[in-house]
Amino acid sequence: MKLTQQLNQKQTQSIKINQQLQESLNLLKLSNQEILKYVNDLVKDNPFLDYEKNKKLNINKIEFNSNQPSYIENYKKNIKKDFNEINKSNLVTNRDLIENTLEQKKSLREHLTQQLNIDINSPEEKLIGKMFINVLDGNGYINEEDLNNIYNKFAGIKIEKILKKLQMFDPPGIFARNLSECIKIQLKEKNLFNENYKLLLKNLDLIAKNKISTLSKKLNLKENEILKMIKVIKSVNPKPASVYDVNEEITIIPDIILEVNHGIFKVTINKSFIPKINFNKNYYNKIKKKKMLRREKEYLKDRYIKGKWIITALNNRLTTLEKVTKEIINYQKKFFLDEKSPLFPLNLKNISQKTGLHTSTISRATANKFIETPKGVFQLKYFFSTGVECGPNSSIISNQMLKDKVVLLIKNEDKNKRLSDERIVFKLKSLGIKIARRTAAKYRISMKIPTSAQRKNINF
Repeated sequence: MKLTQQLNQKQTQSIKINQQLQESLNLLKLSNQEILKYVNDLVKDNPFLDYEKNKKLNINKIEFNSNQPSYIENYKKNIKKDFNEINKSNLVTNRDLIENTLEQKKSLREHLTQQLNIDINSPEEKLIGKMFINVLDGNGYINEEDLNNIYNKFAGIKIEKILKKLQMFDPPGIFARNLSECIKIQLKEKNLFNENYKLLLKNLDLIAKNKISTLSKKLNLKENEILKMIKVIKSVNPKPASVYDVNEEITIIPDIILEVNHGIFKVTINKSFIPKINFNKNYYNKIKKKKMLRREKEYLKDRYIKGKWIITALNNRLTTLEKVTKEIINYQKKFFLDEKSPLFPLNLKNISQKTGLHTSTISRATANKFIETPKGVFQLKYFFSTGVECGPNSSIISNQMLKDKVVLLIKNEDKNKRLSDERIVFKLKSLGIKIARRTAAKYRISMKIPTSAQRKNINF
């Protein structure tokens, strides 16, 4: 009997240790915003915990992503190029500017939710409508994966019917599944949609390539008719959500702050926004002396153990984050000291060897984290960059560096004589970077840059 009790006790302890370990790992993954919510929930649930409220966060505009290229948009959306939607400079778009603010103007989601509450009465349809609103991408589209997930969750419900209702919301074109449907919705609103437009929208690739003669033959329409229809298509908004971009602000609280003064690096974990948790031991000592039921005692004991442990776990999270960040910054030091320096190849294993931490721990520690630096605000994972072997000496350059080189070459190419993949390889070779043509093509494709012929046809 005694042996059984001991075994049960050991098993219970083992379970608790495993649970604590899992929770510690989960804590590493949380961003500042998520930690704030976690702490608030924790204090509400534990009578022995309280926290000191910090000073109000200073509201400043922070440039996000300043050195993370957006590259050229997906060629499947090249039609948007004619709508002046592609950022020709290949620099960061407005969507890459994230403001560190606690105040938000009326956002797109608020605007859509307001319409949802007015126009749809069914609680079930409202629930599904909210799900659609929450999965909208930056352009105001619904991707196929999210759509399929909603279909699977609500099997037997007429999802398509609900989606059609949502597509009647303002701004016009919202909740489309693709560019073609987005245009179709807006044409219908203007009472312009007909069979000819239906056929034309099935051939957006030909419009992108300016194949007017081909379209004329395929659709059995005169070229001037085709041109008039294309003009109408170009008058609609291919990104319905863009109307709200200027108002919709995202709250980003940097988890780490990097200062560089005369070559001296200072890494600080941003604790200003997160309340400091205190454990009220006096209250625990006082309350445990009172008479109470066994289950009440067990409850308080559990909260006592968890309260003490969670404070340690949160402190360990900060220590681990600081340790990992310092090694990342040290590895990429030249990037911050030299304005023109690219990132060096860096992976989780490199940091693991320096810190003694497991790669999975480093992966969790860097997930969902932002660092404010003199060069802008970056996602911490941005500084991990795989390398490409090139040149006779098997020298290694980062993928990021190679992408930047390719983008720069294409950006500065002669518009009348576009660079083929072979010519890109030749240009890179003159810069001391020797790679195969298929490698150059791979990186061009990964950045959604059209071929030389396609770039010429769409006046890229």
